[in-house]
Amino acid sequence: MFAVGAMLGGFLGGAVFARMKRFIPYLPAGTLFGFTLVKSEAASWYRIMEMFHFQSFHMYGIMMSAIVAGIIGLCP
Repeated sequence: MFAVGAMLGGFLGGAVFARMKRFIPYLPAGTLFGFTLVKSEAASWYRIMEMFHFQSFHMYGIMMSAIVAGIIGLCP
């Protein structure tokens, strides 16, 4: 990590790399979120087509659970 930081720090400037380091903890969270979406078939074209044809509740269930989780997260 130090060698990469020294290389990027010299190439991009120390301030830019220092700002980029703040976002490194979010990379595993985003990767886990993407993995979860793929495993739940939310990224499947077939599931999306089913949703727009009102043939399946699968995608609506995912969206509603995300809305409920967001509301719970925003409530004090």
